[in-house]
Amino acid sequence: MRTYLKNLWIAKAMKYPVATQLLVEMWAPLFLALGWTAYNLYQDAGLRNLKGSVTVFGPTFFLICWGYSQWLRVKKQLRVEGGLTGIEGRLEASIRNFDEKTAEVISRLTGGDGFCYLTLLKGKGTYFENKAVLIADSSYSLFDLEVTIQEKTDKPHDWNNPFEGKSTHRIGELKPNQASLKKFDLEFDNISSRYFFIDFYARNGRWRQELLIVSNPGEERSIATRVERDQKILYEYVDHDFPRNAAGNVDWILKLKLNKVDASSD
Repeated sequence: MRTYLKNLWIAKAMKYPVATQLLVEMWAPLFLALGWTAYNLYQDAGLRNLKGSVTVFGPTFFLICWGYSQWLRVKKQLRVEGGLTGIEGRLEASIRNFDEKTAEVISRLTGGDGFCYLTLLKGKGTYFENKAVLIADSSYSLFDLEVTIQEKTDKPHDWNNPFEGKSTHRIGELKPNQASLKKFDLEFDNISSRYFFIDFYARNGRWRQELLIVSNPGEERSIATRVERDQKILYEYVDHDFPRNAAGNVDWILKLKLNKVDASSD
């Protein structure tokens, strides 16, 4: 019987939606107004007629209806705002997730903010003669990588041969967190100090490395190097025995406007 009445109510509600909604919103004010009218008729015998009953019931019913409708309106508004807040939160999460996925795809295609640098090969605490290796510091592969090595010398520039002393190496792809098997001959035998500028070009942009090599007679060779992109230091390494100035700093050749170091010297 209960199921039958429930199904009947649903059918009627679907057939007469406006009347059903009015009934839902007005049944409480109706019973409250009837109760207040009955109380007043019980208290005042002079109101026990049609005019008195209508005079009490009419204003009471409409006042209660107005107050109850305001309560229903605010309740519905809060529910709608809560739903919109939830939708907004899910939409923001979706957009954030989409941005992260897009950035991930772009990074995989371009190399992201990764970079690489040259360093001397070292074994048993001693740097090998003349040999350098390319090391990637990146979570993604670097594509279309090209390395240009140029040495800073005191010789006058020969305008007839502008590329003298400059060597360019096309690496192609360099895997993340790996060292390139290609070795670079920096040719610094029997020379106390050498200063190299190394420019890197890849799909994700350009950066520059400064590599300082010092070899004093009777002492092991030591290096200082740092990598810069857009006036920001990406990597810096200085051997503990590398010569420093009176202030205890390395005399870098490039003078950067911003000198914020992200990786501390070892």
